Amino acid sequence: MDADLSGHLAQDAQGLRRGGALGDQGWGLMRTPRSPWLFVGPAVAVLAILVALPLLRLIAVSLFRASVTSPDDNAFAGVGNYLDILTSRQWWLAVALTLVVVTMAVLAQLALASAFAGTLRRITLGGPWVQVFLLIPFVLAPVVTATVWRDAWQNGFVPVWLHANLGGGQLAGLATLLSHEIWRGTGITTVILLAGLSQVKPSLLDSAIADGATAWQRLTMVVLPSVAPAVGVAAVFRALDALRTIETPILAADSLGQLSTATQLVWNTSYDSFELGLGAAMSIMLLFVAAGLGFLLMLVLRVRRTV
Repeated sequence: MDADLSGHLAQDAQGLRRGGALGDQGWGLMRTPRSPWLFVGPAVAVLAILVALPLLRLIAVSLFRASVTSPDDNAFAGVGNYLDILTSRQWWLAVALTLVVVTMAVLAQLALASAFAGTLRRITLGGPWVQVFLLIPFVLAPVVTATVWRDAWQNGFVPVWLHANLGGGQLAGLATLLSHEIWRGTGITTVILLAGLSQVKPSLLDSAIADGATAWQRLTMVVLPSVAPAVGVAAVFRALDALRTIETPILAADSLGQLSTATQLVWNTSYDSFELGLGAAMSIMLLFVAAGLGFLLMLVLRVRRTV
C-alpha cells in the first residue's frame, strides 16, 4: 500500500512539473514581444497609399498636354512639359525668388527664436503657458494672417504708426511675404530651440565657468554643440514649410506684379491658364526643388554632438 501511495505521489509530482513547464512556456509566449511592424505597418501602408496614388496621378498628368480649355487636345507630351519648364526664364526667376524669401525668413526666425528661447529658459513662472501662446500664430489659418499682413503694409499700422508708406508696389508685396513667414514661424521655432536648450547640462556650464571660460567660449563650445541638432531640425522644418506656402503669394499678387514665387506660378498655370499638364510638371519640379533643399540643409547642418 505504501508503494502504491508513493507511486501515485510520484506521478502527481511529475504531472505538476509538466504543467509548470507548460505554464512557464505559455507565459513566455505571452511575454514574447511582438514585432513593431504589426502596429506600425497598417499606418505606414495607409500613408504610402495616400502619398503614392496622388503622386502617380500627378506624374501621369504631367506627361500629357492636358488643358481644361482644350479637352480634345490631350496629346502625349512625354518630357516635353519638363523641357518647357527647364528652358523657361519665368520658372527659374520664380524659384530664385522663392529661395531668397525662404532663406531670409528662416534666418530671421532663427535669430529671433534664439533670443526668445534664451529668455524663456530663465522664466520659471508660467513657462508652459508662454510656450502654448507662442504656437498661436502657427495654428491660425494662413489665409487670415496673410490678409492681415497684406493690409498692414498697404494701409494698416505700418504706414499709420511707422510712417513707412510702401504703397502697393513690389516692395510692399515682398514685405508681406517676409513678415508673414517670420511672424508665423518664429513661435514654433522658439519652442524647438527651447527644447534644444534643455539638453544643455548645467554641470558643463559650471565646469566651464570654473575653468575660466568666457561667455563667448561657453556659447560656442558648450551651448551650440548641444543645441545644434535642434537648430538643424528647426531650419529644415521651417525652410520646407516656407517653400510650400501659397496663400501669401496669391494674396500679394497685385503688389508683386510680374514677380511670383514657384508655388504661385504652379497655381497660376493650373487654375488661371488651366494648363493642367504643365502645372503638374511644375509640381513635380517643385518637389525636386524641395528635396534638394532639404538634402542640402541636412548636409550643411549635420552635426555631431560633442557634449
